[in-house]
Amino acid sequence: MEKMSVFITGASSGIGKAYAFKLAQKGYDLILLARNIDKLKGIKNELKKLFNTNTKIISSDLSDINEINKAVKLIKSLDNLYILINNAGFGIPGEFSKIDLSKHLSMLNVHINATVSFSHAALIPMLKNNRGIIINVSSIASFLKRKGAVMYSSTKCFITSFSQSLSLEVKEKGIKVQALCPGYTYTEFHDRDAYKNFNRNSIPSFLWTNKEYVVESSLKALKHNKVIHVPGLKNKLFVILLKSRFFSPIINYVLKKIKHK
Repeated sequence: MEKMSVFITGASSGIGKAYAFKLAQKGYDLILLARNIDKLKGIKNELKKLFNTNTKIISSDLSDINEINKAVKLIKSLDNLYILINNAGFGIPGEFSKIDLSKHLSMLNVHINATVSFSHAALIPMLKNNRGIIINVSSIASFLKRKGAVMYSSTKCFITSFSQSLSLEVKEKGIKVQALCPGYTYTEFHDRDAYKNFNRNSIPSFLWTNKEYVVESSLKALKHNKVIHVPGLKNKLFVILLKSRFFSPIINYVLKKIKHK
């Protein structure tokens, strides 16, 4: 019997990599997509040694719409696709008007066009089999409106809303959709050049979460059929405060102060 497969974007590091190891341990075949082919090769070899996992790796830059279209063709052909994890993403700190437009458009491709295109493609085999899971990695930033992260917050807001609406259409057809909304997570996200002035120590240690915990929490939450999943009590509380008309301005002020430490 052919194993069910999992397609993960942004799989070379962070949350995407953590999903790969957790789902390989559960016995799934994997298709891992990311830009860094050397990292993907290392992960493939490690998964083979640890779990004897059948892993296909794809080097692709999802900021390029042509690369997205290539991946769409592959996803449509995966008759045994069971889980799609749209995890690829990045941030661009700074004022919207001072950041080159091409970077904003690249983010639209990675966060929105890839997520929509891959979800649409994955539904072909999923609807045929009357089963499937789509996990779209969003962020608690999707509930936060602030200066200095206009596109990140806006695109993550789309991902969260898109997941909610899509779930309404497919939940009666055996398909689960989750918008995973983590807070500060220990990954390589802040190691990129765009965050060269970012100091992890400026964020209180209790606000950080382990990526393995985020992934385990996400997979457990699927059993409860809740579309929006915020992992960790501290992050849940944070989101509740963000939605409060009284506390939201205070949180934005504190975040601004942290940023400039």
